[in-house]
Amino acid sequence: MPGGRPNLVFVFPDEFRQQAMGFMGQDPVLTPNLDRFASEGLVLTDAVSSRPVCSPYRAMLLSGKYPHGNGVLTNCNSETVKYENYLKETERCISDVLHDCGYSQGYIGKLHLDPPSEQHEFTEGPRGNGVVWDSYTTPERRHGFDFWHSYGCCDWHFKPHYWHGDARIDQRIDIEEWSVKHETDIGIEFIRNQDGKQRDPNKPFSLMMSFNPPHPPFDQVPIEYVEMYGDKTNEELLNRGNVDFDSPPVQHAKNYFAAVTGVDEQFGRILQTLKDEGLEEDTIVVFTSDHGEMMGSHGRLGKSVWYEESFPVPFIIRWPGHIQPGEDNLMLGTPDLMPSLLSLMGVGDQIPEGVEGSDHS
Repeated sequence: MPGGRPNLVFVFPDEFRQQAMGFMGQDPVLTPNLDRFASEGLVLTDAVSSRPVCSPYRAMLLSGKYPHGNGVLTNCNSETVKYENYLKETERCISDVLHDCGYSQGYIGKLHLDPPSEQHEFTEGPRGNGVVWDSYTTPERRHGFDFWHSYGCCDWHFKPHYWHGDARIDQRIDIEEWSVKHETDIGIEFIRNQDGKQRDPNKPFSLMMSFNPPHPPFDQVPIEYVEMYGDKTNEELLNRGNVDFDSPPVQHAKNYFAAVTGVDEQFGRILQTLKDEGLEEDTIVVFTSDHGEMMGSHGRLGKSVWYEESFPVPFIIRWPGHIQPGEDNLMLGTPDLMPSLLSLMGVGDQIPEGVEGSDHS
């Protein structure tokens, strides 16, 4: 471990509900890599998203504060920007602390924490209702991340776009590949660091990977994952007794679970890379999500409610030789992640004043 401190790989797909992991014995999903990872790590069965919607979760994760403390009360877009509903440049985040403690850091995927730019013609642009959700994050707003391959909020899973490094807003990269596969390729390059350009090899590293799937649109998932579920119907896949199949109509269970399986496969590639590079023992790996997905339970789709399908989130953490594998019912809230991880990584004395989460390390 460079500097005697562990690396961190933090993977959090969007809208991946806790029940959608095979080892949980609930949703009938195919997640062999997560099942194996769970046997090697600590599973927190009562981890929750303290505000189960995208932007507030991400702000809590980075700042260690609840929405009333960091100012991100709801999703960032052109309608909420007038309330300064975005992560402030002055907020001291987990990544700022790790940067100052000598970490080389990467952020890959969806951020969704910045106000839309007036130059939104270079982003996703306004949606049908005229609201702009996507955004460009200027280098000075990246809170200590050295390696950058990210975007704001855009649900084009087969045609994602990114701003790489110090690219200007008019220099975005457009990709024609399932976003989870592409982002995993970039993450693997960061971990391997074969040419020494992705990160400083003499420093410990921190990598945050934010996949958008299994977030909707649910039809944008590679067919090979859909075919793994054969001809199973919504009624066969959604086995929870509280599902209302008619109001609103549930049509996408197979595709949602297919995206879950696709995320599982790509997460497995990350784990294999850490093993191949001899980094398993020196790296804390976390798999979690920003919130769940109702998928017809209680007659609802989406999230933002305090039901089992939305509020609890997956949480598995592995650090061989340091964290005992097993299960625990600790109720871990989102603001607890920042101080707990900093303490676990040996820099607990650098937790900023004003952090509202608890250190559960």
